[in-house]
Amino acid sequence: MLVQNSIVAGQQTGPDTTGNLAQNSANNIIGIPQGLSLSDILDPNLMNNGGPTETHAIPHSSPAFNGGNNTFIQGQNFDQRGVGFDRIIGGVVDIGAFELQNLNALPTIDNIPNQFIIANTPFGPIPFGVNDTETPANQLVVTPSFLGGDQTIFNDLQISIQGSGAQRNLVFGGTTLRNGSFNMQVEVLDGNGGSAQDVLSVTVQNSPPTIDIPNNLTLFSHSQNPPEPFQVQDTQTPAGQLSVTPQFVQGDQDLFNDLQIGVQGGGNQRDLIFGGTTLNTGTF
Repeated sequence: MLVQNSIVAGQQTGPDTTGNLAQNSANNIIGIPQGLSLSDILDPNLMNNGGPTETHAIPHSSPAFNGGNNTFIQGQNFDQRGVGFDRIIGGVVDIGAFELQNLNALPTIDNIPNQFIIANTPFGPIPFGVNDTETPANQLVVTPSFLGGDQTIFNDLQISIQGSGAQRNLVFGGTTLRNGSFNMQVEVLDGNGGSAQDVLSVTVQNSPPTIDIPNNLTLFSHSQNPPEPFQVQDTQTPAGQLSVTPQFVQGDQDLFNDLQIGVQGGGNQRDLIFGGTTLNTGTF
């Protein structure tokens, strides 16, 4: 038996075929491919899709779509429905008696810029738009996914999509103490199986600690100078774990050494301590 450009699947009783097919049978869907259901191939219900007879329509995502061989249908200008339903749309014939007449226009998604985030700091949301000429915007499915890099950071940030219609938001529901980067994808899927993707990178950087000590201090020779209070803070490291160290940069190093400068205190509040005195004057 010669079978070409045909769908033979979904028999309610018995096998889909018996016996042997002719050697030159080709471009068929025999049985239901693994991982698919009958509805992935065609509409299992006979419907009035135009023409004198009911037909089984195929979706854009069907393996039958553009899966045929044009040489097998020479002289056939229309599908089973007749005039007004061209047998070849998009350059390649579909498998089966039904030719999908409207080619799916893929959805669109705005370019989402690469993101730079401060560690342990709330961030976002990032607005972006999606659209499709056939599927209503509120029926478009938008999904974020991890592509590569530091997956722990991706998981920590609890990334999701919120909003409906053409306007969506990339939401960062969590924060992270880690520094690093990852690549991710935001995909929009329409009702006909068409999709579009936008790829972006997300980099998490450490924010430096802050210190509010005055830039210039005036001290007195021959005297024990009082402590100079100041504060330190960091968004990631607890204040009690911040290390604060005085260092000589330039000027009169003998004065710096004589004053025996140190830091005391814990948490956010620290004191610059002058443990010694000097008989000299100058600056450093």
